[in-house]
Amino acid sequence: MKNGGTPKNYRGKYSIAVYSLISEGETLLALCDNYKEFAEFLGTTERSALMILNHLFKGRNKYLRLNGKLRTVEFIEL
Repeated sequence: MKNGGTPKNYRGKYSIAVYSLISEGETLLALCDNYKEFAEFLGTTERSALMILNHLFKGRNKYLRLNGKLRTVEFIEL
């Protein structure tokens, strides 16, 4: 953010939920309010987190690979 503050929810109205696959029990692994929290969860830069989220949101990617395992990401509208 230009003003250095904490960003609001992703795209202004979504929280980001990361789940394990259904075959693994579909456990909620993380619930992030914004891309900064998502970046911290992934251990990556904010820029990379934004790119990953944009690809998932637009359907370019169906899954997220985290620690060698596929994960699903849901955007929860608030």
